[in-house]
Amino acid sequence: MIDACNVIAIPKASSRRRLAENLGALDIRLTPDLRAALDRAFPPPHGATPLEML
Repeated sequence: MIDACNVIAIPKASSRRRLAENLGALDIRLTPDLRAALDRAFPPPHGATPLEML
């Protein structure tokens, strides 16, 4: 999840089903408590971090 001013994520939508899933994300609202829980479960990096290659 990207959480920065003036930064947006552009998700890939290679099918209509994926597009519908991506649009459904617009209805999700993250409360401060949920955001804190996500940060505890998935700590943000402290500086530049290379992306994992799949």
